[in-house]
Amino acid sequence: MTPTTTNSRRAAASLPPWLQHAVDSPAHIGSVIKTLSIRENQRRIASSQHLIDDNGADHHLNPARSMLAMLRKQPNLASFYSVSVGISPQNIDKNRYIDIEPYDRSRVLLEQDRYLNASWVQELYGNRWWIASQAPIPETSHAFLSLLLQPSTHPPPSLLPTPPQSPHGSQVRTIVQLTMNVESGRRKAHAYFPEVVGQTMIIPPEEGSYLPPLKLTLLNQEVYETAHCVRSTVSLSVLSRTSNGQAQAPKPPPFSPSQPRHSVGGSSDSGSDDDQYFADDETSRVTFTHLLYESWPDHGIPKLEDQASLLQFIRLAHEINKEQPSGSPSHPDPPFVVGCSAGIGRTGSFIGLSSLLRTYGLIESDVPTVDVLRQSLNPQDIVESPLGPLPASMSDDPVAREIDSLREQRPGMVQRNEQALLVYDLLVSAFKGELQAMTR
Repeated sequence: MTPTTTNSRRAAASLPPWLQHAVDSPAHIGSVIKTLSIRENQRRIASSQHLIDDNGADHHLNPARSMLAMLRKQPNLASFYSVSVGISPQNIDKNRYIDIEPYDRSRVLLEQDRYLNASWVQELYGNRWWIASQAPIPETSHAFLSLLLQPSTHPPPSLLPTPPQSPHGSQVRTIVQLTMNVESGRRKAHAYFPEVVGQTMIIPPEEGSYLPPLKLTLLNQEVYETAHCVRSTVSLSVLSRTSNGQAQAPKPPPFSPSQPRHSVGGSSDSGSDDDQYFADDETSRVTFTHLLYESWPDHGIPKLEDQASLLQFIRLAHEINKEQPSGSPSHPDPPFVVGCSAGIGRTGSFIGLSSLLRTYGLIESDVPTVDVLRQSLNPQDIVESPLGPLPASMSDDPVAREIDSLREQRPGMVQRNEQALLVYDLLVSAFKGELQAMTR
């Protein structure tokens, strides 16, 4: 028997009982995936109730009669899973995909009622709050970046039955991107900062807005090979319209996203009209970190040989998010913004994995290591699903519970079956890796 085999058996024997059961019982995992799929389809039908006529006829959804009966008995289902804001005429073109909108109750709110296809999501076990977002499109890049300018960002009171523990100083400073900008020849994300260190990009607000444009400068870029990560450090500031160096009092005409985005050199005498027309408001300037993971294909999972890098990337992201800028009073561990293309499949998998890895102490965290099956969350902080609890056979499976909880807060989280399987597989790999390291 080789040492590797011995270590592997020691690790396998030390897996949590629920995870060992999942490894040994494909039927259990199959049942979990089927149940989660049924519940997500029920949410989808509830959120689309407005498309269903009185006879239950809908050519797009073709809902089951049983679900229609449930909707009639529980009218709160439609309001709980409503996506009315995202499908409204003024916002529908701001969604990257026509069938993915945030739930009204958990969507990210911005000043001036600006719309963003992004949701506040609370992981079930670690209790961390995240902002899960689609990759912004040109019409929403300004709103997306404005989120980082807010000095304090936390979920709205409607999602916080109890006051937030750190209501001040929680300025977002880390963005995790899980998609390449172009994959297989298709646009999956739009760039909102320059590609070359020292260059500057100007982002105008959405059409009809009188808000000032934003200036982004790429300060530094690093590659972490083992984590398959590109780390970009970006400066973000507000531009003020000027005339001969003096701020103008009248409102400027609105900018249109159809205007070209301007990339200029880092020097102040670049000759750009924008440099002459606008002044950089240094008091508004913030610096954020953008982390790009390069090995997660759309509609799939990382290749087997790349999966170790994903664990490294999750660890790295948490370490970097805790890095406080020099002299900054920022929160020591503020919320992330995390997104892929639609902000659901890869995004949900990343959040679910992070929750369980931190809770089990498999990545460094301020969250105490606990037995997640015995953890007692504050009942006031848990919103019961209108669909009812998961079957008793799944009540002891943290992966099933985590995914179902994420889907309650943003449609389609951990979108594909293979992504749910990836969560199980990477947890097994993480436990084995930790245990093998201890037995060397």
